[in-house]
Amino acid sequence: MPDSAVIDVYCLAALRGRSVASTWRDAAKGLIPAPKKYGSSTRWNVGEVRRALALTV
Repeated sequence: MPDSAVIDVYCLAALRGRSVASTWRDAAKGLIPAPKKYGSSTRWNVGEVRRALALTV
């Protein structure tokens, strides 16, 4: 996926090996980037997530 792609909470949870609830909790705690709203959809930018996860490894 290119860094400019956006993914939903289900895809992000699967990629991280975490539950959907844990993904929302991690976003609220600032452990992963905050999602952005696109109309009625909530999505994460793939590039931002990759950079954030690279810092925690």
